[in-house]
Amino acid sequence: MRTARIAAPVLSIVAFSLLAAAPLCAQKTDTLTLRNGNRITGEIKELYRGKLSYSTDDMGTISIEWLKVAGLTSAHFFEFELGSGDLYFGLLQPAAEPGRLVVAVAEFSDTISVSSVVRIVPIETSFWDRLEGRIEFGFNLQKANTLTELSLDGNVNYRVQKASTGFSYSFYFQDQDGADATSRNSLTISHQRLLKHRWSALALTGLEQNTQLNLDLRYNLTAAGGYFFARTNKAVVQAVLGLAYTNEKKTDVEERTNNLEGVIGGEGAYFLFDSPKTDIDAGLVFYPNLTTWGRVRISFKVRLSYEILSDFTIGFTVFDEYDSGDPALDASNNDFGTSLSLGYKF
Repeated sequence: MRTARIAAPVLSIVAFSLLAAAPLCAQKTDTLTLRNGNRITGEIKELYRGKLSYSTDDMGTISIEWLKVAGLTSAHFFEFELGSGDLYFGLLQPAAEPGRLVVAVAEFSDTISVSSVVRIVPIETSFWDRLEGRIEFGFNLQKANTLTELSLDGNVNYRVQKASTGFSYSFYFQDQDGADATSRNSLTISHQRLLKHRWSALALTGLEQNTQLNLDLRYNLTAAGGYFFARTNKAVVQAVLGLAYTNEKKTDVEERTNNLEGVIGGEGAYFLFDSPKTDIDAGLVFYPNLTTWGRVRISFKVRLSYEILSDFTIGFTVFDEYDSGDPALDASNNDFGTSLSLGYKF
């Protein structure tokens, strides 16, 4: 039944990220049935990236590969997202056969296959339960050349029905004898709303600074549309198209400049549940300048993350930031590098 379907204060940031990880208790009355026939009583926390987070009294919170789940029952309300982009909400009633979920609202119900579900989010949850994110820290110190490197990277996302709001941050600082100190920093606030048939609407605003690109400060405001080519329990691939307004101040240039840019790009993620748990995230975005013809910016980033202990990760990142720049200015136009970090996800 389709009525059941709903078409830089760095320390403060660290403290907020860790506080968001604090769990709250609830009654454990849900029933999980595995494909081998075993049943576990507990509480459904979330399904995300092919992993069902399930809280139990005896084993604590465990992660179960979604492909091993045969059925679920619960008297609580959830939002269910399918790979097709369709959204359902309701409670879970017993299904007549394994591999099926019965989503019910009042006297109406729909039966959907377990394999088609890519995300489950509880409806009646607290603010803290709706938060998820990660924080990663990197540090390098070499006495021989007095090299000091410090990096902090992470994000916090707040999810509600059909939408999510995110806050991401990235800070990098390097100092070395015989060379000028360099830094690269960014803050971004974004909002994405899911629409019908795999479409989405995105809005974001942010600040950027990069000494390598002679960028003192860039403010941007972006509006775009997105389409999910894939949204499964193994991968997510999305393309985006939109417009961005930027206001920027270059080093040694007194005047600030305003620009209108196109936004053409995409992002993808691939995740493996088997040990070691692995996440691969990648993004590539082109910003052709519509105000200064011939200028283009390109942002590329790939991040590989391994879980070494429960929720603790080691990550490796490759990035490249390119700005062809104003043809009238003689300035560096490329910044690329790699980083290794330790992190915690929640």
